[in-house]
Amino acid sequence: MYKLLLGLIGLPVLAAMTAVSIIAFDAPTSPPAMASMARSLERINVAEIPAPQQFQARDGASLQYYAYPAAPDKVAVLVHGSVGPGTSMHALAAALRAAGVTAYVLDIRGHGGSGRRGDIDYIGQIDDDLSDFVAQLGPARSGETRTLVGFSAGAGFTIRFAGGPYGLLFDRYVFLSPILPGSPTWRPNAGGWTNIALPRIMTIAWLDRLGIHWFDGFDVISYAVSP
Repeated sequence: MYKLLLGLIGLPVLAAMTAVSIIAFDAPTSPPAMASMARSLERINVAEIPAPQQFQARDGASLQYYAYPAAPDKVAVLVHGSVGPGTSMHALAAALRAAGVTAYVLDIRGHGGSGRRGDIDYIGQIDDDLSDFVAQLGPARSGETRTLVGFSAGAGFTIRFAGGPYGLLFDRYVFLSPILPGSPTWRPNAGGWTNIALPRIMTIAWLDRLGIHWFDGFDVISYAVSP
């Protein structure tokens, strides 16, 4: 009985030690910077980008966005991909404006001019931020349609947002090159764009389900961008 009790006590200790070891040593390594990504941003004519504007999130933070006004009855909110700022969506936003669609491009918190670089305060905060932005737009006018457009990692976020508590804030959803396992756009490590510490992610997620959030701020992914 005594040995059985020691064994039962030892199992949680062993599990805890294993989890801490994985989190401590499974840090993502930075992949080589991809010159093609930098060149794509260099092709943007900065002079054509509208002046950035600000909206206030529920935590009091001032977050950045860009407005491309056109027809009032067609509105699209654009969500950029991983790492890139909102200005990376300039070409699409300008094309939508030319087609008569008012477009808004957000700098998602942790990117561009919104918040601390690469960081948020809690899981689901960027969902709350987007909800706060829609609230700033005010109630939809009669006949107005609102579309949320996400690109790459932004498309993954858009899919989650559509299925979450704020899903009815938009009438339509568009997913551009969503990064999802099994999709035609899927490549190992996103084609060299990322290095993901999968064991660390899974361990942190497992601890989150137990109510342990001590490790939520640890790095779990690195991108192929220069420092």
